[in-house]
Amino acid sequence: MPEHPPSTGVLEHLPTSGAPHCVREVSLTGVVGLEFHGGVKSGLCPAGRVIDGDTEEEVAADMETVAAWSDEQAVCRPTEIQEGTL
Repeated sequence: MPEHPPSTGVLEHLPTSGAPHCVREVSLTGVVGLEFHGGVKSGLCPAGRVIDGDTEEEVAADMETVAAWSDEQAVCRPTEIQEGTL
């Protein structure tokens, strides 16, 4: 599952370990120091995760768990939005 679109700001920390048990694969594309200007397109994500489960309902619930975990772990330092940027 792709991460939520990144917040506007500079990525200071992206969790690389300690994910919930349901995460089977991780693809990290964000790097510390990279500046984001909000989620402007669906492919602009600092990380993607493959989530495993026995049922569709279990996977859906696990997606919420992983999203909350990621939101708690990732750190993005806010920056000012300049007019005319995405």
